[in-house]
Amino acid sequence: MRQFFFPLMGLVAIVGCDSSSPITNKPLPTTSEKSDVLAGAHAGVGPGGIVKLTGENTKVKFVGTKPGGSHTGGFGTVTGQIAIRKHSPGATPKEDERGAIDSINVEIDATSLTSDDPRLTNHLKSDDFFKVQKFPKIAFRSTKILTPTGKPEELVVHGELEILGQKKAISFPAKIAMDRGLFHLKSDFKLNRHEIGIDYKPPQGSIDDEVSITVEVGTEIASPK
Repeated sequence: MRQFFFPLMGLVAIVGCDSSSPITNKPLPTTSEKSDVLAGAHAGVGPGGIVKLTGENTKVKFVGTKPGGSHTGGFGTVTGQIAIRKHSPGATPKEDERGAIDSINVEIDATSLTSDDPRLTNHLKSDDFFKVQKFPKIAFRSTKILTPTGKPEELVVHGELEILGQKKAISFPAKIAMDRGLFHLKSDFKLNRHEIGIDYKPPQGSIDDEVSITVEVGTEIASPK
């Protein structure tokens, strides 16, 4: 299966992280600070260790290419949540449970698709590509999250992608960071459009099969020095 590089919890859940990790066990912000932390593009760790995903704090962007050119786009309406894994104090987690994230559930409104060209936007929404009138939802549900490097901030996420009425098993690496109640996830990957049912061939010229995708949750958090 093609590996994707996409892009997905209470801080006390991260037990045993070394001091060099960008995931730090620092206190949550005070009440007066929370309004600033959770505003705008920030992704805050809420009650129960849940990071709620919104169109403001979660960006899903893409770049499609063709010989001699490219176009950018993305999706504006995103909902879902990321749950941080909780470990019992003093417990030694299993090898496949050392990651910081327990689960990722995402839903994208396909009709919120936009691009750098209004005519292209309409075409991408048509039956040649995303068929948004028939399939208005794109969803992802994680089934397993591993840490192959042993670092809790470097993950490989396995799950099920639902798109164009099909369900596909996929996996992708992602890197995360947490600090004082803020959460950040970043993933870049290439997706072959034929693997998700987009087989459009232009009447003239050609478009590349692979599309570059970037997913980012929250704003970047600097690693502690």
